[in-house]
Amino acid sequence: MKIITEEMRFRKRLCEFALKYGVTKAAKRYHTNRHFVYRQLEKYDGTLRSLALQSRKPHSHPNAHTKEELTLIKQIYSRYGCDGLAEVYVQLRKLSLYSSTIWFGLLKSNTFLAILLYLALYLLSFFFKSSSDVNSFLL
Repeated sequence: MKIITEEMRFRKRLCEFALKYGVTKAAKRYHTNRHFVYRQLEKYDGTLRSLALQSRKPHSHPNAHTKEELTLIKQIYSRYGCDGLAEVYVQLRKLSLYSSTIWFGLLKSNTFLAILLYLALYLLSFFFKSSSDVNSFLL
């Protein structure tokens, strides 16, 4: 951040006053609350740059697509985009990029069906040795 804003100068004066006279007096003098003063003192290291506002943007997400998935989505969209987004989704499902199954939709939409599904999976677990056998049977 190249520009030193008035807000940064205000925060610096606030921190210097709080260090000299205490947090309560600083909060009263600068018409703010003590929690704000404590937060600024945590950030303050003696420079104005430390009091600059930081970005609140999330820089990553655990469910974000990988670069390979994004290139595949772009390729499928360029080929099937004229047929609509539903067709793009179907093609991606065929390539098993979107692996969410109908079971999750049932769990969200209808409790009775979800209970039946759990019961069926529980009963099937007695007949098969592993969960992959159950999945191959169901799909």
